[in-house]
Amino acid sequence: MSYEVTVSGQDVSVTIDRGVAGRGVSNIAQTGSGANINWVVTYSDGTTQTLGPVGYSVYSGTSPVNIAGSVISLNTVPIASGGTGATDAATARTNLGLGSLSLQAANSVAITGGSVSVATLSATGAFSLTGDQVQISEGGTGATTAAGARTNLGAAASGANTDIISLGGITGGISVADYVDWNTANGVTPQVGRMWWNPATGTAQLGMVGGNVNGQIGQSLLAYVVNAEATTIGKGQAVYLFQAQGNKASVKLANNTGDATSAKTLGLAAENIPANQAGFVLCQGVLDGLNTGAYAEGDTLYLGSSPGSLTSVKPAAPNHLVYLGVVERANAGNGQIYIRTQNGYELDEIHDVQITAPTSGQILIYNGTLWQNQSYFLAKTGYSVGGTITQNSSKTTAVTLNAPSGQIVVNNSALFSNAVARFTLNNTSIEANDVIVVNRKSGGSDSSYQVWTDGVAAGSCAICVQNISSGALAESITLGFVVIKATA
Repeated sequence: MSYEVTVSGQDVSVTIDRGVAGRGVSNIAQTGSGANINWVVTYSDGTTQTLGPVGYSVYSGTSPVNIAGSVISLNTVPIASGGTGATDAATARTNLGLGSLSLQAANSVAITGGSVSVATLSATGAFSLTGDQVQISEGGTGATTAAGARTNLGAAASGANTDIISLGGITGGISVADYVDWNTANGVTPQVGRMWWNPATGTAQLGMVGGNVNGQIGQSLLAYVVNAEATTIGKGQAVYLFQAQGNKASVKLANNTGDATSAKTLGLAAENIPANQAGFVLCQGVLDGLNTGAYAEGDTLYLGSSPGSLTSVKPAAPNHLVYLGVVERANAGNGQIYIRTQNGYELDEIHDVQITAPTSGQILIYNGTLWQNQSYFLAKTGYSVGGTITQNSSKTTAVTLNAPSGQIVVNNSALFSNAVARFTLNNTSIEANDVIVVNRKSGGSDSSYQVWTDGVAAGSCAICVQNISSGALAESITLGFVVIKATA
């Protein structure tokens, strides 16, 4: 019969002749050592049989094989003799303090050489891997920290993080953002459509179309207009609203010599604007990069008399006064102006002043609602200045002429020498304290008549005509009068 015995990790196949029928093996013992190991088989009838030498490692102790009739059992090789002290894998691992990767109860399993092929790896608690990282090509991240893994994978942390330092290629919108914080210390290269924080101006800045102008959010007011001039409007030149072109307002160079070129002054060109092209005009805010070498810091600037010009000398009438701004930096190449256009007004452009066909000598009189241009007497009495009335019947017939001045054609009835003809002038422009002056304008001779007034009252006065010649006179003379207003 044959038995297979495992000694020191090696399988030994031993063939034993049973001899006499019914004779069993009671023991197998080892003799010798090294390459001269013999196995001595003792049978139940007391006879023995030596097998060997078999050339395997030395083993001493109780035979690991027990044979009782047809039943074969194994004793365990103790740990002290190089065995496991067990007859199954689980007990052997327990005896040796080992475990499988799935059953290991210790804190870690150290693998110091070779490689490990794992089909499925799972962990219910903390898991760490030291040494080389699992590469992206192997399903890993190629890193041992979260930040390094995000960097390797080109990903950013969710929630608040500092991983995102550049964001581009977004074709849709960014919606429902609570706020945006700009880096207030970082310098950015301007470009069209880019917004960034400008520490020098203390506000966010937006690159405008064309690439020459940057809008200062909350600090500047820009107008996108068309140049209606035949030549380029230069940066820093003053312009006024002209008409419209291509759905945009058009502008021309402003000057202070007339109302048409000054009353609608819009601001200063923020860039060079070629003829018939669109560009920006700064209506309010800071315009830099100018030649302000002719001025001093703090100078007030006004619209000049030549097209597009500025002056620090305050214009006087008849030139129109238009305030443009103040010099912030006086420099021949990098000057700076704060612009705040304020157009001057003519008298008839004030909302409570009404001037109609003004003439020399008129004054403004308030009528309870508006200031209006009127002659002094019309304003005071409500009647037109001047007038003429002809006396009927006789030199004593009363006349009515409601005017602060006028002429009275006296009747040609006879008037004896030294006689006085007295008649009443009814005139609502006359007040009780007024002075009425009358004289002979024409008719008769200087030595024939003397005229005067008396009996001045509200609404009338008396005019006296005396014949101072030596004979009776029957001729018409023309008198002139004027009402002079006096204080009460």
